[in-house]
Amino acid sequence: MKAFAVLLAALALLAGFAGGLRAYSAAAPAAAPNVPVSAPHYPKAMPVKPGPTFRWAPCQKPAVRHGRACVTTVTRTVTIAPPVVTAPPVPAQVAAPVRSAPVRQHAAPVSHPTSQPTYHDDGGEHEGGGGGGHDD
Repeated sequence: MKAFAVLLAALALLAGFAGGLRAYSAAAPAAAPNVPVSAPHYPKAMPVKPGPTFRWAPCQKPAVRHGRACVTTVTRTVTIAPPVVTAPPVPAQVAAPVRSAPVRQHAAPVSHPTSQPTYHDDGGEHEGGGGGGHDD
């Protein structure tokens, strides 16, 4: 019985396939007659060199191309000051170095009738007490 079931399934598949083919061909539109179609004629392809092609961009006005550079001619009027003439320098006279002994001046003590203590600058020498401050 197994062989009978397989044969029956195979016949059902063949019948379904044939029925689908007839239904599709009946639903399809009629074949269009062969009409010549005009195809556009494109120009012949130009050979292409491998690699990038470089072109210089146009110069913007008022520049003009000279070789590979854009050149703009600019005219400027410049006033140049006359040269300044100075008198030749007078040679300086060199004075002989003066050697002198340091002079020490001592201030005399001054008495003030104030209640604040008095400080005297004695050039770095301290004579006696007196606080040792400096006048600023």
